[in-house]
Amino acid sequence: MSKLELVKELPENFNGINSHNLYLYVKSYMAKLRANTARVKNRSEVSGGGKKPKAQKGSGGARWGSKRSPLFVGGGQIFGPTKRNYNQKVNKKQKILALSYALNEQAANNNLFIVILNMYFVKCEEMHRFSD
Repeated sequence: MSKLELVKELPENFNGINSHNLYLYVKSYMAKLRANTARVKNRSEVSGGGKKPKAQKGSGGARWGSKRSPLFVGGGQIFGPTKRNYNQKVNKKQKILALSYALNEQAANNNLFIVILNMYFVKCEEMHRFSD
């Protein structure tokens, strides 16, 4: 029904690929998994503080423009975390090189097993019979 071939080595174009491509691909993958949920409000996003709390002159103290200034309790955060986009772009060709490098490394360590079936099944039942 099918023909099994045992191939020991991958084609020549899998050799000589720089491992840095795999590093960039994994780094991009891990960056996309980041939660990115830390966020605080700055002074313009905190509610309240529209009216000047005290007169500009005459009290002998400092000038206050808003009670929502970062200097006051209930005020905004100065340089707090905001939403960021951690995604890193990996070019299509670079992604192919990274996966080719990974396959080559697995083949070099004898951890790669590929089955290519050249058959045509009309029904799923026939496929299940073959796989058992």
